[in-house]
Amino acid sequence: MSRCSLVLILATLALVSRPASALDCANAMSTIDMLQCADRDYQAADKRLNQSYSAFKKTLDAEGAKLLLESQRAWLKFRDTNCAVAADMARGGTLSPLLNLGCQADMTEKRNKELIEFAKGMAQ
Repeated sequence: MSRCSLVLILATLALVSRPASALDCANAMSTIDMLQCADRDYQAADKRLNQSYSAFKKTLDAEGAKLLLESQRAWLKFRDTNCAVAADMARGGTLSPLLNLGCQADMTEKRNKELIEFAKGMAQ
């Protein structure tokens, strides 16, 4: 599934769904609710990753910051492609975007932890 398709699906969901504060992700039953919850999880993981990335980058010299940027760009491409493969298991079905978002949230959280560990190593 392309990122464009995913954005269109999520935009549509935002227009037809109830406020996010009313959503109970622990008991989500409909596809729309599950997509909103998966997107919420991904957005939270992405925010944490961006914070860790920025904090780590501030500790690096110019060469280290350049390497980090190259690494992050390569990782983003890998994550997106890897998650497209995961979502392809349900190609064309309603499960596909859920698999994609779940994969992206999981991989983003793992990358966040990795950057935190890199920063700890640099501080020692």
